[in-house]
Amino acid sequence: MAKIAILGAGLRGLYIADRLEQLGHDCSVFEASHRIGGAILSQRHPSGYLTEDGAHTFLINSEKVEHYLDSFPKLMARSLRPKPGTEKRYIAHKKKLHLVEAKPQFIFKTNLLSPLGKFRFLSECFKGKQSLDPQISLYDLIKLHFGSECADRLLDPFIAGTYAGDPKKLSAQFTAPQLYKTSSTRGSLLRSALNRKAFKSYIISFVDGLNELPEAIARRLKKAVLTNTQILTIEAFEDGWRLRYQTTNCEQEQNPFDGIISTLPAHSMASLPLAPKVKDCLPNFSEIKHPPVSVLSLGFHKDQFKKELTGFGYLIPSSEKEEHLGVLFSSGLFEQRAPSEHRLITVFIGGSRNPELTQLNAVALTKRLLPSIRSYTGIHGEPAFSYLRTWTASIPQYHPKYQRIHQQIADFENSHAGFILEGNYRNGIALGHCFDDNFLKHPLFQEGTTHNKEPYTCLD
Repeated sequence: MAKIAILGAGLRGLYIADRLEQLGHDCSVFEASHRIGGAILSQRHPSGYLTEDGAHTFLINSEKVEHYLDSFPKLMARSLRPKPGTEKRYIAHKKKLHLVEAKPQFIFKTNLLSPLGKFRFLSECFKGKQSLDPQISLYDLIKLHFGSECADRLLDPFIAGTYAGDPKKLSAQFTAPQLYKTSSTRGSLLRSALNRKAFKSYIISFVDGLNELPEAIARRLKKAVLTNTQILTIEAFEDGWRLRYQTTNCEQEQNPFDGIISTLPAHSMASLPLAPKVKDCLPNFSEIKHPPVSVLSLGFHKDQFKKELTGFGYLIPSSEKEEHLGVLFSSGLFEQRAPSEHRLITVFIGGSRNPELTQLNAVALTKRLLPSIRSYTGIHGEPAFSYLRTWTASIPQYHPKYQRIHQQIADFENSHAGFILEGNYRNGIALGHCFDDNFLKHPLFQEGTTHNKEPYTCLD
């Protein structure tokens, strides 16, 4: 049995603690803030609106994740599936919304692509395997396979909605590893997708928002998460690591651990109280950009809509020169997101495209963006509810030279036994990536490894 300190009580840290406890290890989870969940933050406002500051949906994309969630029967009894019709998604083009569907016939009906663009898209089926530059951008990979129209009008808005980023500045190998691998080993991405017998993915949330998931995991842990806890020092010693920390209104404590797993974001790693010789060996996390993003939730009475909004929402290509990235039809997606007779939409602003707009407050953003949003949605009048959350550092951008970051992670772990790096800069940014089990390959968790440590002690 290993004694493990886990830094960060986001979904990744809580999942790792839960998995390790199931395998008989002793885990302590440390969280600097007053709450668990990290970037997952659901709020039910006095007005009755429910907002999500971070992720709005959870895509279940494997039997493994589905099986894990099923181990929380009370939680899953509160799960929600999207309303009928929300599979419809839209992309703005020439000031109009165009339906995008994951169906083969979509390409024949859409006005998003010209006849030449459609021919270029369909001819991808005959593509052979490619000899790819390891530093090829995601934009260039999609352009290579499907042409520039597809890259500009389909990929660009999708990346704005998922990474808040620019596909021309993202690594294909690390942002879309499966596409990169398929291109270099099999060729046609279309042919591979049509032949794949994959798990049928689906989306869920919960009655009171996604925060119900990390809360359920935390309740199952044998040890309560140490929130409002400041790590004062992290010291290496012969057989492991020693942490000195203090929880608000408590005395300092010092405890030994066999290993440390940090799930903190890359931009927080420099603040860890490590010895200089250890900190100097950390990966160069400052290379990773985290563009700011504002999430503006707006509520309206249903009579303020010319017609009911149906579908998931819409995204905007950068070529449209709009000042928002897209809009989610929140109350049309799940039940209980707005009071009776009201509707909620969520607007995404900033990212790599317009980072300066995240400096504005809710009133200024609403005034600036509402005319454009009205043109797409048919809303009239002023919102009855507004709420703004701005993330000064949001999603890590996997730049084209990201391979060196991954190599630096491996080098750090090899030279600092028992210190494991598991932030979202490593395995992916989606919620589903939080359930990756690669950390279990570490020698700390292999059978036959024994660990003996002194009992916990309190500092005077």
